[in-house]
Amino acid sequence: MRKSILLILFTVLFCTSLISQPSKGGYNFVKELDARLQRKLMANELLFDNDGEYLVINFGNAPSYIVVFSTKNWEPVYNYRLPNWVDFTGAYIDKTTHDLYILEARYSSKYYKLNLITGAKSIVPCSETPNGCTVIEPKKPVKSLYSPDKKYFVKIKKNTQREVYLYEIK
Repeated sequence: MRKSILLILFTVLFCTSLISQPSKGGYNFVKELDARLQRKLMANELLFDNDGEYLVINFGNAPSYIVVFSTKNWEPVYNYRLPNWVDFTGAYIDKTTHDLYILEARYSSKYYKLNLITGAKSIVPCSETPNGCTVIEPKKPVKSLYSPDKKYFVKIKKNTQREVYLYEIK
């Protein structure tokens, strides 16, 4: 009797721990990404570089924190603090230099230039960016994203937006 009660209790606890894990069809949960910021800010948007070597996450609003994760170990490599609110509308990563370009402000013609390899940060006019001065169409923030090779899936938790989950293909 006592053994059966313990077995049932153990089974219930084990099943609850499995159910509480976030899930995504075809992918297994790996971990929650930790940006190592002083406080847990809302994650706004996600962006992978073209080679899938870096994941970039936009946290906060004013100031914004751009956290760059290496996909080799999923640890933060660089943490950029930008004084105003930025979004990834029009943001892109130059494939040859690994520079991330983010509009300085919504209607600005200047870009933050963040190097994903050296950590250097500067502000440049749009004429000095690889894409030049182009008209940028508004878009919805990217809250879930597959790596370029589809090996990983990353998503911002819907109800709190303070947690970013990493999944790996089964």
